[in-house]
Amino acid sequence: MFRVFLANNNTPQTPRELGDKTGRNATTILKTFSGTRIYKGIRPYTPETPPPDNG
Repeated sequence: MFRVFLANNNTPQTPRELGDKTGRNATTILKTFSGTRIYKGIRPYTPETPPPDNG
């Protein structure tokens, strides 16, 4: 996924667009990005979650 975002100047894309470009199932992509589990560094977005402390 990271390579797809880099190749497209980090522009927003739907799970279907990502699936077309990667050959992966769009439903699986959506579940990975919207789930509560952190998967290979992909964190779900929630407005109340503070950014990680890198210090």
